[in-house]
Order: sequence, then C-alpha cells, then structure tokens
Amino acid sequence: MVEPGETLQDALIREIKEETSVDVEITGFIGVCKNIQKDIVNIDFFCKYTGGDLVTSDESLEVKWVRRDEALNLVTFPLTKKRLENMLSADDTVKCFNFKKEPFEVVAEEKYTVRR
Repeated sequence: MVEPGETLQDALIREIKEETSVDVEITGFIGVCKNIQKDIVNIDFFCKYTGGDLVTSDESLEVKWVRRDEALNLVTFPLTKKRLENMLSADDTVKCFNFKKEPFEVVAEEKYTVRR
C-alpha cells in the first residue's frame, strides 16, 4: 500500500525491502490492473536487483530466486498469475486490464505500444 505523502515508486521500493530485505531500482513500467468490484488498482513496474540477501518477513512466508521459466509454475492464484504473465512478456507494450475477483475474470484488456 502507498502511504500518505509517499510516491508510487517509493512505496514499491519500500514494500520490496520490507517483504524480502532486497534493494531494487525501478527500470520500467509494465501496466495497471483494476479490481472493478473493490475499486482497487495495482500498478506493476520492472525492477532490477541492486543488493541485499533474501529474508522472509511477517508478510512473506517464503522468498527465493527462480528462473523466469519456473516462475509461472509456482503461481496458482489467477490474478497473480495474470500479472506475472504480463511481467514476463517483456515486450514494448503497457498492459491494462480490469477484472472481477470472485470468481476471477478479466472483463476488459488493452495493450498500448510504448512511444519513445
């Protein structure tokens, strides 16, 4: 969650540090998804590891490095899997989708080419 007075980027870096003990640098923007039932928006960024050793926290039961081709096999929750598919596609588009959570269903999805 983004705390009052905090930027999206600072919140992401803080949350990753709190949950994994890892330091990262934001390197790009992946996309946005919105839960249309609860009015919750998730924003996804590319990050690069810059330091720290993986450690679990109160918010993470397990943390570990995995190969990209293994990552999707480890995720079963449909929303997390969909977001991870977007993250791993690593192309020049920004993905935006809207979903219902119970049961999970993508209700609208768009891809936008990144203009430079």
